[in-house]
Amino acid sequence: MCRAHHRRVPEGMMDSASRTSSSRQPNYWQSEYIAAALAGDRRRAWQVVSDALDAGLSVASVYKDVLAWAQAEIGDCWADSEISVAQEHMASAVTQSVVARLYAYIESERSRGCVLLGGVEGEEHVLPAQLAADLLELEGWNVAFLGTNIPSEDFLKAIEDERPDVVGLSLTMAPDLPTAVTLIRDIRKRFGDLPIVLGGRAAAELREVAEDLDIEICDDLETFRREV
Repeated sequence: MCRAHHRRVPEGMMDSASRTSSSRQPNYWQSEYIAAALAGDRRRAWQVVSDALDAGLSVASVYKDVLAWAQAEIGDCWADSEISVAQEHMASAVTQSVVARLYAYIESERSRGCVLLGGVEGEEHVLPAQLAADLLELEGWNVAFLGTNIPSEDFLKAIEDERPDVVGLSLTMAPDLPTAVTLIRDIRKRFGDLPIVLGGRAAAELREVAEDLDIEICDDLETFRREV
């Protein structure tokens, strides 16, 4: 997918717009967006999103089925050495600029409680957590978004200060797994059975110990939304 990012318009554009990211064949909006992101074209990327909204795609679907899908696809391409670190960073920067503009479209009554969300110490990838934070706001949550690479003691202090109903942790790279486990155990010691949801590319590596840690593991943005 990363190498062949030419434009294509399949039949039934509106039907394509409603497909989810679980489809193996990228739909129109996904193909258009990832082409713009990989080209570093911020204006084109925003135009794709704007056109998708005008065509009837919901803001939530744009987050889940276009932006999050593209980031996962780009991450896979980087992991498979199909694109360089520089290309991955450029594409992520494009999506960050789109997310900043798309946030103005979020309208919801915040009545479902508070989620404290952030990346564990060492986590440098802000975009997955940012997408999750915005989507949760769309779902009616108050979100205290800490950003990424939060020192563990500061994360614990934030929980103490914010008193959230749920804690969300973002974990992209496997080397940060021990830090995440230590933080989770410290949260358990200080805050008892406070619900903890762990998401990100490396989160699945803790699936076998999820029950012992008393956490929920999420493989993608939609699963994260449901678990919270």
